[in-house]
Amino acid sequence: MDDRRRGLRQSVQVPAHLTLPGGRELDVMIRNAGELGVLVYATDLEVEIHEGERALLEHPQIVDGAPTKLKTKTTASVVRVELDMEPGAIVRHVALFFDGGPAPV
Repeated sequence: MDDRRRGLRQSVQVPAHLTLPGGRELDVMIRNAGELGVLVYATDLEVEIHEGERALLEHPQIVDGAPTKLKTKTTASVVRVELDMEPGAIVRHVALFFDGGPAPV
């Protein structure tokens, strides 16, 4: 994956749950997090994810790169979806841009 980040991000490995329009849901892993959004990856390739659609991410709050016990729900837009090869699996990387920040480039 190339580096398209506009803000500082921290590498993390935090499990989360992504809800999409039409009741589509899947478990994801937050790979990195920043003020403007997150990059998640999913091994479930059956659930369709489309750039431009709305999403709700349920996840633990992340403080200084570590998850806390406090759960939160964050609304976002899907800004990028890419397939990638990782050892032993094909994964889907999904970039989410949080509501309320400046428009993504």
